[in-house]
Amino acid sequence: MPREPVNKPQPPPQEPKLDPKTPTLAAIKTSEMELDVDHWFKKQYSLDFGLAATELPCVLEEINDHIQRFSIWASDAKKDYEWLLGEKRMKLRQEWSNTYTDKMTETTVESVLAQDQALYDEWHRFTVLKSYVERLRETMENLRLKLQAMRSSEATRRKTIDDEPR
Repeated sequence: MPREPVNKPQPPPQEPKLDPKTPTLAAIKTSEMELDVDHWFKKQYSLDFGLAATELPCVLEEINDHIQRFSIWASDAKKDYEWLLGEKRMKLRQEWSNTYTDKMTETTVESVLAQDQALYDEWHRFTVLKSYVERLRETMENLRLKLQAMRSSEATRRKTIDDEPR
């Protein structure tokens, strides 16, 4: 019976397969950016940490750049809303007796302002921008955690290799 060679060539390692039940994450799409979040969270780097160490910091910086932009726009949108609210409130108080028969109170003024479409649109713009900032922050944090876990795993792998007897 022929003997098998001691140093039998090993097949190349395979990337682990994702569970098919893993949810597909929605991309972040705006007129300013498109980030395929699903791609970056599911991309496997187990065989090439160097690629991860190059790609992920670039993605993190792109996200950081967009956080900065969306934060500025959200701040501007909030100021625009506050300015419009003040303008509408002053105009409403000045014209109250010509338009409404009810007594003017803070509650009635707030009720009328709550129905103003321009105020709603401005507030909506602010909340959408703010939600992008929050989602981008969470995405950045989660990708940072992925990179840290990969660094730790790579350090453990190298330590294991260095500790093996030669």
